[in-house]
Amino acid sequence: MPAKHYTARSHAAVRTDSHREAIGMAPWSTKATVGMIMAVLGLLVLPIIFCPVGIALGIWAEKDGDPHGTTVAITSAICLAVGVVFGVLAFIALSAMGF
Repeated sequence: MPAKHYTARSHAAVRTDSHREAIGMAPWSTKATVGMIMAVLGLLVLPIIFCPVGIALGIWAEKDGDPHGTTVAITSAICLAVGVVFGVLAFIALSAMGF
């Protein structure tokens, strides 16, 4: 077998992929990644808009065979609930201060 010449960058990528294979960890699909970003964004800003998108992307990723889809959908639902609670509390606090 010929010797392979790796740069530091390519070696890190190969090592990461072999590490994922060794521990049985599947890579994240684009849908699952964007869904998780939507969940975190929904926790910070406008949870009513961003978190349902994250839930839908998580379900869609799960139907396409990504094992992380369920995690994304559940995380988005939790972020939706927490974001709404924070929004209501912020509204109450601002109302009490006269804003």
